[in-house]
Amino acid sequence: MSSSNHCLKLPLSFDAVRLRQELGTLLQLDWPPEAPFIMETPFAAKTLTYHDGKWKGLALRSQGGYWARTDPGGPGLQCFTDSDVLDQVPYFREVIDTLNCDKRSVRLLMLPGGAEVATHVDPYHGFKFGQIRLHCPIVTHPGVKMYFEDHEYHWSAGELWYADFGRPHSVKNMGSSNRVHLVIDALISPELLRHFPAEFVDEQSRTGILMQQQVVPLDVSQLRKYVCEFKVPAALIQGIFETDDGSVPGELDGAIQIHGSQLAVCIAGTPLFGLVPVGDHRFTLTGWTPERLVELHPGPDGHVDTVILQLRSGRNESTIRLAARAPAHEMSA
Repeated sequence: MSSSNHCLKLPLSFDAVRLRQELGTLLQLDWPPEAPFIMETPFAAKTLTYHDGKWKGLALRSQGGYWARTDPGGPGLQCFTDSDVLDQVPYFREVIDTLNCDKRSVRLLMLPGGAEVATHVDPYHGFKFGQIRLHCPIVTHPGVKMYFEDHEYHWSAGELWYADFGRPHSVKNMGSSNRVHLVIDALISPELLRHFPAEFVDEQSRTGILMQQQVVPLDVSQLRKYVCEFKVPAALIQGIFETDDGSVPGELDGAIQIHGSQLAVCIAGTPLFGLVPVGDHRFTLTGWTPERLVELHPGPDGHVDTVILQLRSGRNESTIRLAARAPAHEMSA
């Protein structure tokens, strides 16, 4: 096992020949360009693209289960599910299932010869945010290089690598053939941590590791007690309730409503993302990690009177409190 401050080769390896054979089935599909995640909000989307469209992908697992959805996903109304093409590649499923943890997106990313991905960072990736990104090269050659700050790496086919993609990084394919990696975004479980060196886990623990949250199922009758209304500063929505930087003045109408079989946060009448119950009036965001938590606290009358938004980074936590009330039709009843 090799290690650095940036990357770790994990003690798991897979049959690169079998992976390439199954990959051949999927290459018959028309792979779309890799896309950034765009959260639906009442505001204009702000996105950055770090490639010229040559970098392409195919999803084995995505929000909504669409194989042509190449973004890594984020807060929304759809949960992550396997795409139908995964049934065509049973060894890929075996590789994915080797990691005993919940997965977010699982993608195949293809970088053609002569192409590159410019230096960038992937926000909210790392142990302190509750998710890590793992790579298993399938098709590669010595001319494929990964760069993390001033360090250069070449990962061989069949190996499993962790890297801190929250650091500046880039990739170049300096050959003439495609480079294809299996890319897994994993939530952190005790079983997943066992694949890492103990001293590395101890180092991460000093700043804090956010573990995956176990879902506590609630039926619709149990969800009704959390329905409420509140006012939210408009600027908070741009950052998924992250900051109020004053860039968007005023307040918006917010609500927690039942949307299908789940609770959803609605802004200006539009459901934006679901809430996943994890116990004690606490919820994570559908499609996201434990880095964001929402607490819906009932008041003396049984109605939610406070919405608490928690933003977590390892052992650090900040809190935003919003006054809430029962929906107007219930108050007048």
